Amino acid sequence: MSLFNQKRNLKEGLKKSKRFFISNLFSFFNRRKKEEGEDVYKENYEDLDKKLVYSLSPHKIPSFRQMKYTKKVLSFKEKIFIYVSLSLILFSLIFLGFRFYKKNLEIVPESGGLYSEALLGFPKNINPLYDLANDVDRDLSSLIFSSLFKRDIDGLLINDLVDKYEISEDGKEYSFKIKNNIYWHHDEKLSVDDIVFTFEAIKNQEYGSPLRSSFVGVEIEKIDESNFKFILAEPYAAFLEMLTFGILPQNLWVGVEPKNALLAELNLNPIGSGPYKFKSLAKNKFGEIKEMTLVANDKYYGQVPYITNLNFKFFPYFESLIDSLNNNLVDGISYLPNNLKDNLISQNSLNFHRLNLPQISSLFFNQKNSQILQNKDIRKALTISVDKNSLINDIFSANAGLAYGPILPNNFAYNNEIEKYNYNPEEAKKILEDLKWQEITISEEEVSLIRDLITLEKNKVEIKEKSEEDSEDDSGENSEEESVETVEGLEASDSNELLVLEYEEKLKTSREKVELINDWQIKKKILSEVEAENYEMSGSWRIKGSEYLFMKLTTVNLSDNIDVANFIKSNWEAIGVKTFVKIIDSNQIQSEIIKNKNFEILLLSQVVGNDPDSYLFWHSSQSGENGLNVVSYKNKEVDKLLEEARMSLNINDRIEKYKKFQELLNNDLPAVFLYFPNYTYVQDKKIKGFDVSAISDPADRFSDIASWYIKTKRRINF
Repeated sequence: MSLFNQKRNLKEGLKKSKRFFISNLFSFFNRRKKEEGEDVYKENYEDLDKKLVYSLSPHKIPSFRQMKYTKKVLSFKEKIFIYVSLSLILFSLIFLGFRFYKKNLEIVPESGGLYSEALLGFPKNINPLYDLANDVDRDLSSLIFSSLFKRDIDGLLINDLVDKYEISEDGKEYSFKIKNNIYWHHDEKLSVDDIVFTFEAIKNQEYGSPLRSSFVGVEIEKIDESNFKFILAEPYAAFLEMLTFGILPQNLWVGVEPKNALLAELNLNPIGSGPYKFKSLAKNKFGEIKEMTLVANDKYYGQVPYITNLNFKFFPYFESLIDSLNNNLVDGISYLPNNLKDNLISQNSLNFHRLNLPQISSLFFNQKNSQILQNKDIRKALTISVDKNSLINDIFSANAGLAYGPILPNNFAYNNEIEKYNYNPEEAKKILEDLKWQEITISEEEVSLIRDLITLEKNKVEIKEKSEEDSEDDSGENSEEESVETVEGLEASDSNELLVLEYEEKLKTSREKVELINDWQIKKKILSEVEAENYEMSGSWRIKGSEYLFMKLTTVNLSDNIDVANFIKSNWEAIGVKTFVKIIDSNQIQSEIIKNKNFEILLLSQVVGNDPDSYLFWHSSQSGENGLNVVSYKNKEVDKLLEEARMSLNINDRIEKYKKFQELLNNDLPAVFLYFPNYTYVQDKKIKGFDVSAISDPADRFSDIASWYIKTKRRINF
């Protein structure tokens, strides 16, 4: 091929390649343009669809039916983002709601409900003039009546009816202003006249109030309808402590004769001005009051109680109280003896409120009823033979404190330097032996032999008298029918004589056996004189010549008291002093035992109060029938100290005098001070709001009853 042809072919090839490239290039741009046109068309079509759907939809916000297709539209990442966001929002809402609930929504008491409590004993006189002698009366009276002052949850004195008061510089005048708008339960307004009437009734001997002796030398004077004052003959540092007695409505009591006050119907249908008012009572077929119902006083001047109804049930024994709680008949019991705690079922559902109580349990020696107890050494031997530490640990499980005098250890006037008379049975035995009280033992066999002899001697007199009567009858019959009846009379006489001879032979044999017993005369005397009491006679006894030591220990029928009495009995018999325990009902203690001083040794608890003033218990003027000086203790120096200490306004002077008083009393040993217990008050846990820690009287457990509640409600607090 020529060169020309080769060049021509090359040019044509290049032209074809150029045309192919240009053709392909235009084809690419045309295809790209077509694709872009299709995309634009597609986008425009979709926009038109959306606009059409949007224009036809009645709601601009997607409905729930539409929302369920969200998952099909969203990508995986978008779904994760939505789920996390929703979780955070939900958690935030829960947190904010809980915080709001904790901060602004609170559970508060609501009015309503019934609280039922079992009390030991029965109501007699729900009357401030007389309630001091009966715990049940005192409990009910504290709820129904108002007083000038009352106790707070710590046992401290606070105003009740009194709005404000002033004390003169010399301590002889106490001026008071009472609160306004206070009404009785029968809707009459309370005034100063009611206070004056109540105080004058206390002082009136015809009423026979046990409070009367406390206010000797005190007068009351009305100033106006809201103000009055007490005028004291001598200053008394603890005078305000005495003004916790309830106030009576004058218009209801003024028509009752003072001498008939104890018989008034108002004593069992009381009307007061306290937080609760009397509603009803129920008696059994024997006339005993079994239940009493109180209702909240909705016009009470203080906080109206949340619990609207109170029901009290009365029982004679602590075991009955516990049974009523176990059987859900009541929601609480007034007091739980320590040794009966295990009798309670479902203890996890109960609150055990242990309250500090200024009460001392002591053994009181009545020297007037026992010549032996007049010997101080005998009293000391009995005192140091009581193991107080074991008593507290064994009986009260350490839930009590040791007492060494009439004033409690936590009192500002307590004398810690007095002799403690600690447990020392060996020294007690030595004291008795030094006093020539020898220890002997009476066996059960000896008791049986001596009792047989005593019985035979008693029957011998009866047989002899019977024989003489029969002989007289025979003699009278013989005078009418001499022949036949004489023979029969001789036979009857011989029979009686034979019977007497046989009996004398038995008596002789019995006497011979008894006379072989060591110290048989004194043992026979003991069994003869104490036989009627039907006590356990065998064991150790202390004798001196024809005398023997024999102690009668009396106490109230309370389980704690009985346990303590039996514990002391075992302590005293361990040193050879035979002791018998006599149990009495609680309603007998004042009228039959204390009033008449009808005991030798008395185990008794006394509420001594927060102030160290012991005038009522140990001043000689309080030895009468209605006084609280149980053993009629008399000491002129003690009287003087008690008089001066209660009148002094100088606390250091009072401390000095009360310490000296404790020293003298402790030296005279008129009593053995044993222990001061805690007061255990039991309630079902459904009762809320109880906050009392210390009481001066068992009735003070109700001091914050207005705050108790059963029902609750929720309230938003913004």
